[in-house]
Amino acid sequence: MAATRAGASRRAVSAILITCFTVATAQTVGAQSQTSTQPASAVGASQTAAAGAADGAALAEVRPTRGRFATGLVAALFTGPFGPAIGYPLIRPDALTAETLKTLESKSPEYQRGFKTGWDKKTQARKRKAFLVGGAVGFLTLMVIFGAASER
Repeated sequence: MAATRAGASRRAVSAILITCFTVATAQTVGAQSQTSTQPASAVGASQTAAAGAADGAALAEVRPTRGRFATGLVAALFTGPFGPAIGYPLIRPDALTAETLKTLESKSPEYQRGFKTGWDKKTQARKRKAFLVGGAVGFLTLMVIFGAASER
């Protein structure tokens, strides 16, 4: 009976690790498959704050989360739910790239403010989501490890 429990625990840990790898790979591939780096209105004539916010969010959508999944995973593995809970509010939006700033110079100040707002909200939201998913997977892995250890 103990051998069956140990085998089940190993399969559960393996399944969680495979899931982590699959999610991390899917996020990387999804970010690389997006090839457009120009905002939708970069060529258009719309100079409103709403158009800027939409363009900023669209451009931020293709930006990678820069390892936030792995950071959440490691934080949860070492601290349980406390690491992700503490780290979540500390995640900040990405800075605009020099290329994007150069493109925005020709836009109206209203459009630039909207773009920055849309960019900040979307990059921060994507990074936080990846961090929380990593934290959840890490915490579940930790629980399975503790469960397997307590069965012995």
